[in-house]
Amino acid sequence: MPNAIAATTPPREPAASARRLPRSVERVLADSLLPDHPDVPWTPPATLPAAAELRLALEILDGQDRTSERHAGFCLAKLVMAFEPNTRLKAEETRLRLAVWLEANGDLGDELWSTATLAAIRGSQWMPKPAEFRKLVQARFEERQRRKKRCRAMLDALAGKAPKRFEPEPVPVRVRTLRDAFRRIGKVAKAACYERELAELEQRAPEPWAVEEPAGTGTP
Repeated sequence: MPNAIAATTPPREPAASARRLPRSVERVLADSLLPDHPDVPWTPPATLPAAAELRLALEILDGQDRTSERHAGFCLAKLVMAFEPNTRLKAEETRLRLAVWLEANGDLGDELWSTATLAAIRGSQWMPKPAEFRKLVQARFEERQRRKKRCRAMLDALAGKAPKRFEPEPVPVRVRTLRDAFRRIGKVAKAACYERELAELEQRAPEPWAVEEPAGTGTP
């Protein structure tokens, strides 16, 4: 039977999806739909939630990643009934099909399985493949992963493990480093350019070697 992979009665609502994150954590994660930008990475806020609340939030979010076999079987049975009502699979074939779907989408969690199943039934014209099923809730799955990553970053910040923010070195320091590096390897002309730039930044005259024509470069 096509619906042999699950009981006809739906499983209870997953406990993890029914639990709400602490309000203090929800507030600082309010922008979690915005992905990190390479030039402006997300950083923990100045005021952080309590460590206990962050650990509770992580426990809830980790629980939302888990998919029960019974719930997945129920969702898959609904899809088969909606799109393949005449399909007849043997018990072993049914178990194998469910195993394939769980291997591909076992990390979605029960709540997103329900969401994707309803979206497929309402909006698809044919039975989705596991990868197509995943795309129906990919954005929400990625949002959940960002929220977990940011909770861990805030816990690290509370523990003093947060990475230091990148602070570019002052321009004069950078120019001086380049000047000295090029002069050290014998590229005097290049070093002279940086010396003149540095002199301008420091509002002084360039050193004599940077304004004199290097030996051997004159026109014969």
